[in-house]
Amino acid sequence: APFLCNLMWIAGALTLKNLPMDRAMLGLAKFVLVGFIIQWMVTAIQMLSQMGTRKWLVRGLFHPEVKTLAKAFSLGAFGVGAMQINSFLDAIFARCAHMSGPVYLWYANRFQQLALAIFGIAAVNTLVPVLSRAIKGGEEEQAKGIFSFGCRRVILIMIPMTFVICILGFSAINLIFGRGNFTLYAISQTSGCLAAYAFGLLPSTLVMYYSAVL
Repeated sequence: APFLCNLMWIAGALTLKNLPMDRAMLGLAKFVLVGFIIQWMVTAIQMLSQMGTRKWLVRGLFHPEVKTLAKAFSLGAFGVGAMQINSFLDAIFARCAHMSGPVYLWYANRFQQLALAIFGIAAVNTLVPVLSRAIKGGEEEQAKGIFSFGCRRVILIMIPMTFVICILGFSAINLIFGRGNFTLYAISQTSGCLAAYAFGLLPSTLVMYYSAVL
């Protein structure tokens, strides 16, 4: 489903690349919307095929386990929503500071998300299943040991990664984006944003780790 969504906006970008910017952006927004609808339809069809009849669906929605799951999910949804609202406000504040501010933030955020996904999310996804089995098995002391071990490993990975991004961020951005209209000034501004994002790597990873455990 995400593949089909990505395929849709890529097709839109290739189709609209020769249009004026204002028309191309409006058209691309429509392609992205259609991509999201396709992604939702694919997952909805798979879900309904597993659920079966509508009667089962209605009865299942009011099952006590579903209510328990909804309460737990609401905390995660609130956290994701807070992150999205934060990203939205970041773009507004950056636009007030500079005309190209949102662009610098976006390019810097791509590198930050890459580091977070490769190292932070990978570490969390490796540790959480082991910790969950220990908690479900009632092995409280072992669970505490695994949790402490996970915190130490996350800190051990993300702190050096923060300094690496701060030191090599300018060179990495120059290597990937430093051509055409992406000037030296744009590279320096983007690398500054990336350095600021880098200091959020460790807290972001720890928040994901703690929330997954809770």
